[in-house]
Amino acid sequence: MRRASLWLVALLFMQAGYALAQPKLSVSDFSVQAGGEQEIAINFDDAGNSIVNLQADFTLPKGLTYVGFRNNEDRIERGVHTASVNQLADGSYRLTVLQSIREAIPGGDGALVYLTVRAAESFSTSAYISFDAIHAGDLNSSVRYDQDPFTVHVSPDAGSADLSVHEFTIRPGRTQRIEVTLQNKVTVYGLSGRLTLPEGLSWVKNDRGRISIEYGSRLPQDAVVTVNEQTGKFTVTSMAGGDFGSEGLLFAFDVVADEALPAQSEIVFGEVEVSGEDDMVFQVSGEVHTAVTNAKTVYYDPSVATLDALQAKLDEAAASLAETAPDVKDNEELVAAQTAIQSAIDQIRAALQAAYEADTLPAEMAEIMAPAPALEADIDSLLADAAAAQAAFVANNAAYERLTADVAKVQGELDTALATIAETCADVAADFPGTEIQSSLDALSADLQGKHEAGELTAESSCDDTLAEISAAVAALLADAQAAQAAFVANHAAYERLTADVAKVQGELDTALATIAETCADVAADFPGTEIQGSLDALSAELQAKHEAGELTAESSYDDTLAEISAAVAALLADAQAAQEKYNQDTGIGCVVAADGKAVLYNLQGVRELHPVKGRVYILMTADGKSKKVRL
Repeated sequence: MRRASLWLVALLFMQAGYALAQPKLSVSDFSVQAGGEQEIAINFDDAGNSIVNLQADFTLPKGLTYVGFRNNEDRIERGVHTASVNQLADGSYRLTVLQSIREAIPGGDGALVYLTVRAAESFSTSAYISFDAIHAGDLNSSVRYDQDPFTVHVSPDAGSADLSVHEFTIRPGRTQRIEVTLQNKVTVYGLSGRLTLPEGLSWVKNDRGRISIEYGSRLPQDAVVTVNEQTGKFTVTSMAGGDFGSEGLLFAFDVVADEALPAQSEIVFGEVEVSGEDDMVFQVSGEVHTAVTNAKTVYYDPSVATLDALQAKLDEAAASLAETAPDVKDNEELVAAQTAIQSAIDQIRAALQAAYEADTLPAEMAEIMAPAPALEADIDSLLADAAAAQAAFVANNAAYERLTADVAKVQGELDTALATIAETCADVAADFPGTEIQSSLDALSADLQGKHEAGELTAESSCDDTLAEISAAVAALLADAQAAQAAFVANHAAYERLTADVAKVQGELDTALATIAETCADVAADFPGTEIQGSLDALSAELQAKHEAGELTAESSYDDTLAEISAAVAALLADAQAAQEKYNQDTGIGCVVAADGKAVLYNLQGVRELHPVKGRVYILMTADGKSKKVRL
């Protein structure tokens, strides 16, 4: 029989190994008031298995009795499953859930049934309900699931003790008020417990060096609170055995923080027991953990560290600017940005300090420190802007030097051209001062200077097109001046040449007129040559005008006109001589002239006679120097 049982257990164990997960029965710890009843849930999680049967035995501790149960109708449906609780011979109880038809218990997890237990009036200490012999059967196989035994903690519900604060933030040197309260369901004549303070938090003492306690109004006048400072054990006793009441403040005390307080710690309040009628002692449920946060360590110090890091970064950035951006570090924009960041850090630091001293930092820290990440980005931007500004400064200077050199080159071309004009085109140099070109260069230089001072020049800046135009204008100026000089020389040469030609014909006219006056005195008045002289004067005036207008060239000529005038001079002389001859014939006076045409008549007084009178005696002087008297 022993072997068979072991074999069956082994078989069940092996079969259970095929299950996806182990089903589980569970009951939560609970409390019950002395003399009262409490309903507790029996929970079951099938863990994905198709469970149809369930069995569990439980044993109640002294002071608790079984009252009854009820089904959770969402999972135990009459006609499908049947639940029952029966007392066994040893005094324990067996919970059984059996199938009426072959269906799995629905719902997956949650309460199956609710048990009700009653606590005796004397139930005053913690106890345990034991669950064992837990088995579950599967719908689709002969597998049986066995669960290890477990216990449920049951506390007497005599009430609850609590602290007024479950968390607080404090900084070294500050105090925190803590109140001990009790909500009791039994009459209380005394109380004890433990208050454990963390390192760095100590009891505030009165002038006599004893822990300062404030008594609640619910305590009798003779009630005394004593605290063991080392262990935290406290008692509240009344010499006359007065009732402590049923709710509210028992006593209050202050704690003070010092520099040893950790960032996070806690005050532990527990082990509370109350003494009631007939000296019965009840444990009060619950242990309170009051979280204590060191405001300096958790809020202030990290915030200060953040600001110190920002300040260090800003200081490092400022020092870096002197090295990496020496030419622009004092720019108005960079100085303003640096000043704004410093001002923001100072404002945050002041607000942080004020909130810390006002003990409002935990609530205000997020808002106070909110600008800090942006300031870090602002410092990065400051460095980036400074680097960009320095690069732009260098590029601006380089571009200015390059472009200024380009302008100077073209200025040199203009200066050379003007010098050449002054030297080789002196007669027309005044007409080619290059003023407009110089103005263009001056305007370009001024524009470059303005852009340089404004920092607007870059590596891409160029004046090539403008300078090319100005350079072309310089070349054109020189070419035009040289052409004008050549035209001036040609005009002057032509004027001299043509004036000489006119003067030659003028000489011919003057000679002809002199001859007419000498040899044709009787008719000379009829041949003044006025028209010819007018033609010559008009021609001279025209030459003068064209000369002054610079219109004469090497090709300029008056040959045909002068030939005509010269022919007119010859004709004038011939006509005058013919007229004199006719006059002589008509008057009978021959024109006395030496054979060579150079004989001259003088009167007897030795005066040359230009108009001899017939019948008078004259002296005839011939070209060979001989003279004789003649009568005409």
